[in-house]
Parts: sequence; C-alpha cells; structure tokens
Amino acid sequence: MSLVLRSARALALATVAVSLSTATLVAQAVPTVQQIHDRYVEAVGGRAAWARHTSFTSKSTITLGAMGTATSEGTLARPNLMLFKLVAPFGEILQGHDGTTVWSVNPMQGPQIVEGKAADAIRQAGTWALMTYEPGSYTSATVVGPADFEGAKAWQVKMQPIVGPEVTEYFDQATGLKLGAVAKSETPMGEIEARTVFREYTAYGDLKMPRIVVQSNPMMGELVSTIESVEYDKAPPSAFELPAAVKALKK
Repeated sequence: MSLVLRSARALALATVAVSLSTATLVAQAVPTVQQIHDRYVEAVGGRAAWARHTSFTSKSTITLGAMGTATSEGTLARPNLMLFKLVAPFGEILQGHDGTTVWSVNPMQGPQIVEGKAADAIRQAGTWALMTYEPGSYTSATVVGPADFEGAKAWQVKMQPIVGPEVTEYFDQATGLKLGAVAKSETPMGEIEARTVFREYTAYGDLKMPRIVVQSNPMMGELVSTIESVEYDKAPPSAFELPAAVKALKK
C-alpha cells in the first residue's frame, strides 16, 4: 500500500473516530427531564425556599393591545387553590378553584361553574406541586431535544400534567430558567394554541419569578403582564370560597 493510500485511510479513520466521539459527547450532553426540572427549581430559589411558603399573591399591570390596560391579582395556595381577578375597561372578571369547584364570573356570561377541558386547564394553572415539578404532578415527560426559543438555545420538554392539557416547555440551556411554554386550550370558540413567554426573572423575597409574561393566542392577540408586587403566605382560606352568585348555581 502506498504512503498516499495509507495516509488517506488513516485520515478517514480519524475522521470517523472524531465524528463518533462528537456524537457520543452530544448524546451525553442531553440532560434528563429530572435534571432539567431540578436545575430550574434551583435557579428560581430552590425546593427549600418553595417549601417555606403556603401561598403567594401577585399584582400585575396588563397591556391588552387595542383594548387598553388592566390590572390583575392572582393568588395560589397549596395544594390546588386559585383565585384570579382582572379589572379591565370592559369590566371585572373573576375566576377561581376552591379545591372542588372551578368557577368564573364575567360581565358577558355572569356567574358560571366551569367544567370539562376548560376546568382542567384552570386546575392545572392552580396546582402548586407543578410549579416545582413534584413527583405525582405529571404523568409523563420527555426531553424532545435542543431547540431555539425566543432567540435562546433551549431544551424542549413535552409534559403531560396530572390534570389539563399537554404542555411543551422550553428551558434555557445557559441559565436553567424556563423561557416559555406552548399548550392547547379549550375555549367557547373551540381549541386554540396559546404561547407564553417568560422574561426578566426577578427576585421577590426568596424566590424568582418572571417580571414580564407575554401571552398570545388567536382569540386575544398578545397580552403583556408586568408584575408590580408579590407577597407570600397572606391568603386566608376564606379567600377561595365560592362567591354567593356561584354558590346559588349549586343549589
């Protein structure tokens, strides 16, 4: 075998070896779902910090595009209690979950008991354990792989929570923070895809939360929510009781 042929063969073998090694390193670099979730929880304050709290209330200003601006107040409490109030130019909207009943009150439809997929989506939003991906808060999760999200390199994770629709989430490869999520949601007009983007993680006490949340869907367009304040452990159990108008629907 000539020197030229031997050199070409050696070069080819070396190229294959480098390619295989690179592929192995890339495969090894893909984290597990648990590693992604653990890194995120640590980045926003850690499990110990979350465990110290039983509830939190955030107050925000929301830009509604052509509809003007609104204010909102949202409260979550263990294990699955939720109350949300929106005050907008078109009126006041209330929505909640007392652990059993999902309900809403709005100017167009009045008081309602929410059921079906719409209720499951609200239950999902109010599940405290999902905020830190505790065991039992989801039935399955898979790392799809690397992806670009809002100009950042992310890990794409598909997750089926214990209640509500499947969610695709994106976690920043550099910081571990959650960049956003995409999910289908049920509306009176049918199923739509909603996209959420989290920006400017800010420390509120011992936990970090995205100061700006951008939500967009075909029905509402783009809504930009900016946190004004967050307080912990101030919500009494009575805060989640059904309004009188909703209680009347259950009689």
